[in-house]
Amino acid sequence: MQGFVVTDHHTMEWREFDKPEVKQGACLVKVDIVSPCTTDIHAFETDWRRAPYMIGRPFGHEMVGTVVE
Repeated sequence: MQGFVVTDHHTMEWREFDKPEVKQGACLVKVDIVSPCTTDIHAFETDWRRAPYMIGRPFGHEMVGTVVE
């Protein structure tokens, strides 16, 4: 698994991730495409004070994919 992670103000890195453990009642989705919403883009580009939660997380949450597990 791989994707961009917000590492600091105006900074992202491409990273590899371990496959997460799928717990009972959950599923694993193979993401085909992902996009950030306009609010995330605005926070990343301009108003960083509103989005400290973004640091260390993959960028984008609007996804299309297939349930694989």
